[in-house]
Amino acid sequence: SYNNKIKNIQHMTNLKILYCRGKSEISDENIKVLNLIKLSASRNDKIKNIQHLVNLKILDCSFECGISDENIQSLNLVKLNACDNKKIKNMRKPCHRFSFL
Repeated sequence: SYNNKIKNIQHMTNLKILYCRGKSEISDENIKVLNLIKLSASRNDKIKNIQHLVNLKILDCSFECGISDENIQSLNLVKLNACDNKKIKNMRKPCHRFSFL
């Protein structure tokens, strides 16, 4: 997940779970064609635009992550970890907080 040598994952069209935390080089551009159900992008400031992930159910966008309120408002999440993410301020939909993905 903290591997900064992996960037190009667009060809992994069957990928459902992605850990791209911290200093990962995976960005918005790299996930735009994926159909993920679980995304862990804690401390990854390169991931911001996730509105296209309409089947996403579990999201870890904790700490200094690029994901904000705007990016999650259209998603139908069942689990969300936004611990210490100062960009997540408005929780309109009830979500469950979890410790580990």
